[in-house]
Order: sequence, then C-alpha cells, then structure tokens
Amino acid sequence: AILAALLLLGYVAVCRADPVVQVRQSKSVKICTPLGCTTRTETSVWSGTIIGRLNDMRLIVLTCGHQFDGNRPVVIQIDAKRKADGKFLALDKVNDLGLIVTPNAGDVKIYRVAKRVPPVGTRLIAMGIPGASNRETTR
Repeated sequence: AILAALLLLGYVAVCRADPVVQVRQSKSVKICTPLGCTTRTETSVWSGTIIGRLNDMRLIVLTCGHQFDGNRPVVIQIDAKRKADGKFLALDKVNDLGLIVTPNAGDVKIYRVAKRVPPVGTRLIAMGIPGASNRETTR
C-alpha cells in the first residue's frame, strides 16, 4: 500500500540519501527473573529521509518498516538541535516501508527524486537493506 502511495505521489526514495534524519521509537519491556520483574525502556533508532510536505506543511518522512509499531509515536531527530514528534501515516511490513508525518519543522532539505508519477506499466524496483531481496512491481 505504501509503495503504491509513493508511486501515486511521484516519490521514490533512496536510502542513505540527504537529508537523512533519525527515527526513534521507544517501548517498555517487562523482564522477569526468578528474583522478580522489572520494566525497562528500549529505543530503536533507524534512518529516514524527508521526501516532501503535505498541503498543511507537515513533513513526510520515508523509513523502513521493520522493527516499528505503527500504533506508537516516533521522534524524528532532524538535526543536532531540532527534533519533532511524528506518527505513522502508513506502515507496510511486507515491502519494509513506513511513511511518517511530523509537524512543520521550519526550513529543511527535502529529497524528492521523482519529478512526476511514472507511467502505467513502468517496471519499478524497491531496494532496501544490503543483502535483502529487492521487490519488483509494475505500476
């Protein structure tokens, strides 16, 4: 669903492209031993790419889909001084893609790599984690 949405928006993302942001998501984990149970917070940190803005100026961030819970908020670290709360607009575990929206963070670089929507019938390849299989689809 996300891959289709990106294609309709005319976006294709390239991992490790500028501007890269950090995407953090925390969760509480209960750990039990024979001596008792404790709760600790674990935080996953992944990269994301700012690929556009919505009409209301919120930022759109593309990231991977694995390891995230689409029902929990994330924190986007835009640069050393700026961070913003975000939430998943869509999460596609099958294609390992996540779309996050976050409030307007002011002047940021946006990495838009497609000027227009690819024509129907175009062969597209989604490439992800090194060593993972690529996914092919036709628009």
